[in-house]
Amino acid sequence: MIKSSIEDDLSRYTEKIYNEGVFNKHNEKINAEDFFCRLFKLIYGWSDLVNLNYLEPNSAGIDLYSANQKIAIQITTIQSKEREKVEGTIKKVLKHHSDKKLKGILCFFLKDNRPLKNIDADKLSGQFGIKIKIRTTKNIIGDVHR
Repeated sequence: MIKSSIEDDLSRYTEKIYNEGVFNKHNEKINAEDFFCRLFKLIYGWSDLVNLNYLEPNSAGIDLYSANQKIAIQITTIQSKEREKVEGTIKKVLKHHSDKKLKGILCFFLKDNRPLKNIDADKLSGQFGIKIKIRTTKNIIGDVHR
């Protein structure tokens, strides 16, 4: 029952964020970065995960960052040109954050869609020399159930 409630609430919240993005209301997207920072801390145990925008405003390619895990997370509502979004994020992160010695980049898409399934994260990892993961809200819900 609790898991079902979490799933329903998370689905409704991500839909709200996505809909506000469609109408160019970005306030909730900013709040969403903080929300997902706390959620990822709980689910994955990344206790030092921070919203990098507080430390480095408008940080190129990174919304959330863990120094201990050496990971960067980009949160996006993009629903078109997903491959370009992923590759652009990787290039920005590698160009602007080489000092962080990152081991991985996680591109988190609020909504699932078919084109994401066509992006080969392993191939991108090999191409760019860094571990790439692509996750969606459905993936996060699955991780809550583990």
